Amino acid sequence: MPALLAENGVRAEDSLGGTSTQIFESRAYALQFLFYLGEITAAMMEKMMAFGSLSLEARGSEMVRELGISLAFLSALTGVERTKLSMGFRQLKEFEYADAAVLSSTLRQLLELRDALTPLTIDLTNPAKTRLAIDAFEGLDVEQIREKVNKILER
Repeated sequence: MPALLAENGVRAEDSLGGTSTQIFESRAYALQFLFYLGEITAAMMEKMMAFGSLSLEARGSEMVRELGISLAFLSALTGVERTKLSMGFRQLKEFEYADAAVLSSTLRQLLELRDALTPLTIDLTNPAKTRLAIDAFEGLDVEQIREKVNKILER
């Protein structure tokens, strides 16, 4: 190849973008960069796969979708930062124990309330009103909530 290039008046350095040493070094850096990207991707996949199917990180986003609420709403209701919610529900970062406990409890209560109040609905657009509803039925199971609502509706 160098002979063919020389016949046409082209130097090898010009056609390949530098000397063979420079080309080798740039390819070595490119390979190092690709290896580094592979390491990052493998580490992220390993971290994502570390969450069990029953963990809040795995179940929480489905619960949020099922309730039809936003992360902003859940953040306002629980006090957990939106960025933490986003990272946790995308399974990129594990929730801290205290945050996981609050989130799990709140989401469970919202689902129970929604089921107990059917065919009525709770206002899931205003965190303050939703907190009042959760507090009003605190410690009651689905049947007790239904009884309480039926008594109110019978008046």
